[in-house]
Amino acid sequence: MRQHPADDGFSLVELIIAMFFLAILSLAVLPLLIGAASSSVANRDQVKATSFATQQLSSLRAGFPLDSATTCSALSAREANAASPVPGPSGSGMTATIDVASCPTSTTAYPVSIDVTIRVFDSSGDELTSLPTQFRVASR
Repeated sequence: MRQHPADDGFSLVELIIAMFFLAILSLAVLPLLIGAASSSVANRDQVKATSFATQQLSSLRAGFPLDSATTCSALSAREANAASPVPGPSGSGMTATIDVASCPTSTTAYPVSIDVTIRVFDSSGDELTSLPTQFRVASR
């Protein structure tokens, strides 16, 4: 009669138990993978919004250099011209608004720094980012 060695390999029961443990471990890791993917999408949108806001700020800075000709009324007029939101990159659904603080009424207060905030919104109207800065103006 032929004798079988003690370790012929895995039995079917051992294989099923191992697969069960692997399935349980996979279910434990799955929420982490889903959370990481959604975080990645949110971070990508945040980076796009910040980049868009920075582009708007660069454009605004180019139009209002730091010199004696920069006036508060011109900066406020720029805000009025941008009263309708500036559309974002194609297909992003983002828009940007430019908010300029009010100009001082006293002429003795000049030169002064005026607060300017660029806000970027997604297609549903939620604010994605806000970029505050200051512009130095020479006169009213």
